[in-house]
Amino acid sequence: MLDSAFPYRRAFSEFKILDRDFTCCPSDEDWVKAETIAKFLRPFYEMTTLFPGSHYPTANLYFHKVWKIHMLIKKDIGSEDPNIKAMAMEMEKKFTKYWQDDYRPIASMAVALDPQNKLK
Repeated sequence: MLDSAFPYRRAFSEFKILDRDFTCCPSDEDWVKAETIAKFLRPFYEMTTLFPGSHYPTANLYFHKVWKIHMLIKKDIGSEDPNIKAMAMEMEKKFTKYWQDDYRPIASMAVALDPQNKLK
């Protein structure tokens, strides 16, 4: 949704000039925050599209995507942006609650048995 709003940034500003009753126009600071949040959320969207109801990924793909999500959350906990840091901390809590114990043992076995991931 955020990505679809960005092309209309100029239209919001011009509408504010044309209509004095238009009071909910995002400020430049709001647009910067929205762009930062969209950049933060984009990888999560891309990875979760692997898990739609009509397509079932194999366990080796599942493990890599969930692991990548976990690494992104851990990286963003150290963000200097307080909004991103707060979101990442909340996501870490949810991730730990729902995924931490489930994705490691079973999915890691699938990765270990996958011929593409053989170790030397």
